[in-house]
Amino acid sequence: RMQIEWSLRMLAFARWITFRNIKSGWEKSNEEKMKIFEEEKKKGLEAFQNTYQKHVFFQNNSLFTNSTNKITDELYEGNNTQYFVLDYSNSETFEQVDTLSIHDIIKVGIALAELVSKYHKHQYLLLDLKPDNFLVIEETKEMVYFIDFDSVKHIDALLEDPESISFSKEWAAPELLQGRIDKVGYHTDIYAIGAILYSKILKKKVSAKERSRHYKFPVNDLILPPKALHYLQELFSHTLSNNPHRRYKDCNELLTILNKLEKLTDPSAMYLNAHYPIQDN
Repeated sequence: RMQIEWSLRMLAFARWITFRNIKSGWEKSNEEKMKIFEEEKKKGLEAFQNTYQKHVFFQNNSLFTNSTNKITDELYEGNNTQYFVLDYSNSETFEQVDTLSIHDIIKVGIALAELVSKYHKHQYLLLDLKPDNFLVIEETKEMVYFIDFDSVKHIDALLEDPESISFSKEWAAPELLQGRIDKVGYHTDIYAIGAILYSKILKKKVSAKERSRHYKFPVNDLILPPKALHYLQELFSHTLSNNPHRRYKDCNELLTILNKLEKLTDPSAMYLNAHYPIQDN
């Protein structure tokens, strides 16, 4: 069934308004103060709308988006709040979904990586990827929608205003947590995708020990083909590493391993529990 979701987008004026400019004008008249405030508010709104328009372009040009599942290209304002309209068929955030098979989780991971790659292609980083920031469509696990995109930054603008970078500690790569903005790159978003998949497949959050170089991820208890267990180890080792250079350098590398796992975790496929190498197909 089709529903309409009004997704609340707080403008967070404290972020957009340049308080330095306002504070410097405290001695001015009330009329002048309000003029300064409105000018800064307008700048903030324009910045928010520019980010939103980029999101609309990337989302609506996703490989998995069709004409019945598009977001509007308009923002609506009321009570100092920005709204956008999204048509969807019985969707919910990935955080709320807890009954998926490993195969379906991998399919969501593929859809997520495909969409992130579109941002990366235009040199934008998401920086605040987490399960609560995107919707999964119930009818298909091959379609996701971002619903929180105000952390999106152009890669060349990171060092210009590092204090404006927002992220969630539980899902953020070490370079973000340490404030090493010069180390942030496409691999930063790839870490977050790995952390999201890890939390869904192994039912726990990533901690410091999982980020260590020689950590063996506890995947062997999963009922999967041996080759799939091997690729899960590889997936987590090359997404969750403390060292950005040990992670996949782009979404194409990540998608290569996810596509292999998608085939190997298909519950309808037969496999042998053998001690000799098993082919991917």
